[in-house]
Amino acid sequence: MNVGEPVQQGVVAHKLGLSTSTLTRTFMPLLDAGLIEYVQTGRRLRGRLVCMTAPGKARMRAAQQLAEGAREDLSRRLGAPLLDQLEQSVDRAVRVLFETAPRSESGRSVEHPEVLMQD
Repeated sequence: MNVGEPVQQGVVAHKLGLSTSTLTRTFMPLLDAGLIEYVQTGRRLRGRLVCMTAPGKARMRAAQQLAEGAREDLSRRLGAPLLDQLEQSVDRAVRVLFETAPRSESGRSVEHPEVLMQD
């Protein structure tokens, strides 16, 4: 999934471990704020794509810059080796939490991490 490019809503839902109806409700504040929009791909709603708007992309760039600044600050304060260990520990913890989360009958995670799992 490339950030900023149109993607099927079902793909996003799967990556987050959510149902499409839950994701639709989750998207509402982003739609209302004009940060994302739906792009119709045909007559069926199931085929629609979701994409970031120009303001959404600007907000994402700003967030990425803030995150990078925070990472650089942590690296200066902790040192690169300790920061690498911290990131690896957090990645392992999120993976374990995701893998051990209760599942619904459809196999979807009932509780899910608030981050996208890396492939």
